[in-house]
Amino acid sequence: MDTSTRPRPGPAASGAPAAGHGPGAHRPRSDDELIARTLITLWALATGRALPDGVPPARLAEHELIAFWADPVFEEAPRP
Repeated sequence: MDTSTRPRPGPAASGAPAAGHGPGAHRPRSDDELIARTLITLWALATGRALPDGVPPARLAEHELIAFWADPVFEEAPRP
């Protein structure tokens, strides 16, 4: 029977990676990378679009970036 009031160690303390920090996940190396991740995440949530998994934005083709960042408001506007 354990009567300790201290919290039990979670997966991170047992050597297992914490959620979001497993293989393939990495922490931002700079403030610029953190800001870029934040903006990409917010835009993806707002538009329902997603960048390809596992491909850094710097390696995407021009048409892929335009398709992701294009503003849906302008896409729906009728053209004369």
